[in-house]
Amino acid sequence: MHSLAVVTRSFNTANSTIAVTSTPVDRGGREDSGTAQAHPTEPSAANQRIRHATHP
Repeated sequence: MHSLAVVTRSFNTANSTIAVTSTPVDRGGREDSGTAQAHPTEPSAANQRIRHATHP
């Protein structure tokens, strides 16, 4: 159980970093439509994988 708690904490830190890094990329990506379309889907897919990993 303790190992699971450590894993969820690591995933939480990953989510926070993704959320922080996603906003500047989106702001810069609005200048380039190609990057704007590419990046928002990647964090959401990563978040879904993390959710499935934490809540099987």
